[in-house]
Amino acid sequence: MSEFAEIEFRTFGGERHACLTGGMRIWKVVMVSQDYDMDVTKTAEHFELPAWKIQAALHYYEAFSPEIDTAIIDVRSQTFDTLKRQLPQLERHVVAKDVQ
Repeated sequence: MSEFAEIEFRTFGGERHACLTGGMRIWKVVMVSQDYDMDVTKTAEHFELPAWKIQAALHYYEAFSPEIDTAIIDVRSQTFDTLKRQLPQLERHVVAKDVQ
């Protein structure tokens, strides 16, 4: 935590996760950022967070990418229907990529 000032660790479902201060899990930031080709500005706009906070998450990812990649693979492998059974309030949202 001293090496990554904006990162804290929280427990969700009995598992320890790296999070941005305030609670957003790093794997979520990285997964969305991947959809924006790792563009910090677009990811920051998506989450309505300052770009420096997104950059902090991406710096953590650079240091611990195997851990974060495993979490992303686990999430991406779940179907919407599986998740909906676990989280009845879940809604599907599609993020459109900018086409230029």
